[in-house]
Amino acid sequence: MLGNQAIGDYKYITRYTLFPNTYIVGDSALAGAGFVYGNEELRWETTHNSNIGIDATFLHNKLTISADYFHKRIKDILVPPAIPLAFGTQLEEFNAGEMTNQGWELNIGYRFNTGAFAHSITGNIGDSWNKVTKFDGFEQISTADNIDKLTRVGVPLNAYYGLKTDGYFQSMQEIETAALPVGLSASDLKPGDVKYVDRNNDGVIDSKDRYILGYGFPRYTFGLTYNVSFKGLDFSMFWQGVGKRDMFVRGELVEPFHENYSYVIYQHQLDYWTPTNTGARWPRLTATGSPSRQNNYGRGSDLYQFNGAYARLKNIQLGYTVPNSLTQKIGIQKARLYVNAQNLITLSKESWIDPESSEFNSNMDGAANSGRNYPTLRYYGFGLDIQF
Repeated sequence: MLGNQAIGDYKYITRYTLFPNTYIVGDSALAGAGFVYGNEELRWETTHNSNIGIDATFLHNKLTISADYFHKRIKDILVPPAIPLAFGTQLEEFNAGEMTNQGWELNIGYRFNTGAFAHSITGNIGDSWNKVTKFDGFEQISTADNIDKLTRVGVPLNAYYGLKTDGYFQSMQEIETAALPVGLSASDLKPGDVKYVDRNNDGVIDSKDRYILGYGFPRYTFGLTYNVSFKGLDFSMFWQGVGKRDMFVRGELVEPFHENYSYVIYQHQLDYWTPTNTGARWPRLTATGSPSRQNNYGRGSDLYQFNGAYARLKNIQLGYTVPNSLTQKIGIQKARLYVNAQNLITLSKESWIDPESSEFNSNMDGAANSGRNYPTLRYYGFGLDIQF
C-alpha cells in the first residue's frame, strides 16, 4: 500500500483568504476577505499494488522471456467538487472515488548466428487500462476547448464524450427534415455543414445525444530492436510505437483559419466540401462567427477524433570498427566510425501531426492536443569513436 502525500497545507481547516472583486465601490471592484471551506474528513489517496511476473531463459540463454502482470486499486481519490458560481467561495478536494488500473508487459529476446553474422532481436509489448469503480455523484463532465471529458463509474478516467457526426448535409431538403442542434434553425445551415446523430430520436441535437467516443491513454505500446554484426561492420535499428490511441486534435490544424487566430488553411484541409466535392474529408468553408461555423466547429464531436496509432524508426545506425592490426600500429586501441539517423520513418494514418505529440500531463488531464508543441526532429549524424 502506498499513500499519496500530494495534498496542500491546511486543506482540512476552514480559513480566510483574499478574493478579487469582492466589493463594488462606485465603478471599481475591490478585493476583500472571504473564506474557503475546509474538509475535516480529508484523507490521503492510497494505492494497493499487486504484481506477478516470470523470467525464463531457453536454448542455452539464446532465448529470454520476461512477462509481467500488475493490478492497482486506488482508493480515496481526491477530486475537486463541481459547484455553482453563485456559491460564493471555494470547496477543497474531497475523497470521492476509486479506480482500478491493470496491465501486462511481455519482453522477448533472441540471439543467433548465421555463418559469420551475429544477430540479436529484442521486442517488447505492453498494455494497460483503467476503470472508475466508485465516484460520488456517479459522473462528472468537464469541458475545455469544445472537448468534453467524462468521469463515470464503469468507464476509463477522462473518456472523450461528445456528438457523433453523420456526414455532411447534401441539400436544403435534408437540412429541413433533420434533427438540428439547439438554437439553430434550417435557415442557419447550408449544404456541406456537419450533420449529427440524434441518439435518442427526440428531433433535436443536444447534450443528451453524446456518446463515449474514445480514450486518450495509449494502448499496446511496443518496441523492437535489431542488431547484426559481420566482422568489423555493425548495424542496429530501433522501432517503437503505439497500437491503439484515440487522439483528439483541436485548433487550426482541424479548423481552417480557426476563428481568425491563425489566418491560415493547411494543405491537408483542402479536401473540403463543395457542390462538386460532396465526398470531402472536411465540411465546407464558413465565415468566422457564422451559425454554420458554430455548428461545425463549436461543439465537441468526433470531427476532432483521429487515429493516434503509429510506428516510428527512432534510431538506425551503421558502423565500422577498424581492425586492431591496423590501429595498434599507430597507438590506438580501438577506432570506430559510424553514421546514424533518428526519427527517419514514421508510419501513421495522419501525416499532418506528430503522433507522439501531446499536451496531457502525467494524470491525462487537459483537453485535446493543438499540435502547437515543438515538432520531433529528423536527425542525421556521424561520428568517430577512438580509444587509446
